[in-house]
Amino acid sequence: NMSTYSEMLKSPMWQKKRLEILERDNFTCQSCFDTENELHVHHVHYLKDKKPYEYEEFWLTTLCKDCHKTITEDKKEIKFHADIHFNDIDTIGEFKLMMRKIVRLNPLELLMLNKHIDKIITKKKNG
Repeated sequence: NMSTYSEMLKSPMWQKKRLEILERDNFTCQSCFDTENELHVHHVHYLKDKKPYEYEEFWLTTLCKDCHKTITEDKKEIKFHADIHFNDIDTIGEFKLMMRKIVRLNPLELLMLNKHIDKIITKKKNG
């Protein structure tokens, strides 16, 4: 129930937990490292039967307002595509394997890989 959830976010227990996470992350977005934009404390994943302030610290991260919005939308989109496309176990297995490999890369490797993929896409588009 969302109304009770938003109520819980007003509780002193969440305020305290939120401040702990912001302090731990030096009041810095952990995605773009911005320190000027409005900051949110993001639940990396929602767990059933847990109140927002009952999460262990590793489930929580500091994001600026813009990164929070982008990451939330990206996750929705990925889940949506996964629900549509992964109807056989092989495809799911291949996707999970690829995701595991991607997660192991550092940000610079990801950036260069992304550039490589962009080149391939450009080539295909230009026939």
